Amino acid sequence: MATTSRTEPPRTAPGATLHADLPAPAPVGAWAAEVRRGTETSEVVLHLTADGRAFLSTGGAGHWDPAGPGSFAFRVAEPLYDERGPAGGACVAWVDIDQLAVLDGDSFHSTGTSVVRDATTGRVLRTKRVELRARAAASF
Repeated sequence: MATTSRTEPPRTAPGATLHADLPAPAPVGAWAAEVRRGTETSEVVLHLTADGRAFLSTGGAGHWDPAGPGSFAFRVAEPLYDERGPAGGACVAWVDIDQLAVLDGDSFHSTGTSVVRDATTGRVLRTKRVELRARAAASF
């Protein structure tokens, strides 16, 4: 019987790799996070799937990848809308969120940079250093 050698993991979407066969701990699940941007703070729920996808409760999607023992990286594009909001408003900008996280049991801490870009031109409007502290979210 001939065997085949797979040199790269199967792809489910551009940039998304399957992570179902990762050794524990993997960050799969919902995470309630406090987001700190300088003196500003906000809260969000980050959802990480077994196939490497990442979703924000506020809108936005991307991917996550393992980054070494007990750590992972995630990158998400989050839309920003005009005063009418996501139901009827125009997307005026988007945030390129890029984070490196370290797992610690049922929590993680991450740091990275968020770049806000104009939705039409892609021009950089601002860049901020961002820190997240997250805990595994309770079941919904």
